[in-house]
Amino acid sequence: YCGLIGGELHAIIAWERGPGFGYFPEGVRGFEQEARHTLRRTIAKFLGDEAIIDIDMHVIEGSPTAVLVTESASAHLLVLGDRGYEGLAGRLLGSVAESCARRARCSVVIVKDHTAGPTS
Repeated sequence: YCGLIGGELHAIIAWERGPGFGYFPEGVRGFEQEARHTLRRTIAKFLGDEAIIDIDMHVIEGSPTAVLVTESASAHLLVLGDRGYEGLAGRLLGSVAESCARRARCSVVIVKDHTAGPTS
């Protein structure tokens, strides 16, 4: 994929500990492992398992909006997924996507996941 875009492709997942996030006996390491697993699953779902080799993956603790806006300063394009909700909620722009679209220092694309089928 890097050859197709003529540059590096970085996949970033940002996470922060908060109420309702869950419990991991391993503490922070467990949160990081779950975030990394989620990132790998997402890449494999949309780009295939082989894409993981070509993509620099980053798991960063912090506010997703703050992390992504900071990372956008050195990017040419910030690509965000949608919220993953169905029905009416799925048609709304999430707060992270909206904040990044307003504050990012590069162009932003928000990709809707249509693999789950129609949301109507």
